[in-house]
Amino acid sequence: MAGLLAHGVHLLLVILGLIGVAVLLLPQLQATRSRRTTFRRPADPHEHEQRVAALRSAVEDGRLTSAPDVATSPTAPAQAGRDSSLWRVVAASSSVAAAGVHAAVFPHHLDEAFLVGVFFLAVTLAQAAWACLLCLDATRPLLLAGIAGNLALIALWGVSRSVGLPFLGREGVGGWDLAAGAWELALVAACLVSLRRSAAQRALVLGDLGRLAWSWVALSGVALVVLTLTVSQH
Repeated sequence: MAGLLAHGVHLLLVILGLIGVAVLLLPQLQATRSRRTTFRRPADPHEHEQRVAALRSAVEDGRLTSAPDVATSPTAPAQAGRDSSLWRVVAASSSVAAAGVHAAVFPHHLDEAFLVGVFFLAVTLAQAAWACLLCLDATRPLLLAGIAGNLALIALWGVSRSVGLPFLGREGVGGWDLAAGAWELALVAACLVSLRRSAAQRALVLGDLGRLAWSWVALSGVALVVLTLTVSQH
């Protein structure tokens, strides 16, 4: 019964994680789509000729190289209020990936000991919630909490794999462990970089994802899928 309940909770966490990722990434996809549809084809050849004539006139008058009017730009407010830095995406996606690892091994640890299972469930929820908060406002206390919490998890993992923990003994090292540790280290490094930025920059909402950011998100997702299909949850 406990095992069935554990797997049910695991499935629920996976579904909630997918919904959370979709909510976070949907605005990015919509923004990309809107940029692609900004320039439409001319309705007729005369409109195209008018555009060419206006462009030539701007070149002759020297207006083509002048600075754009930010106040009249429809996209200026949205761009000014968002942060597209790579570190923020790395920190948030790494936290979500680490939460996925803890969710995957949660059923096994619940069968092993009830309190240990509850601990892994709490870590899963905490890492997922931290990632959501980071996307909204990367405050200094939030970043410090992420650094301290993940370093504590790494230290606890090191103790459990070296000298062992009371009543549990020493556990072996597996693929899930190494993956979680790698994501947590990446999170800590990204948070350390973010602490050097201004409070105004960190207060911005997460903006459009760049190519490197999308690559990290995709790599993390593929790694989770591979681990799920090839590595035991022990």
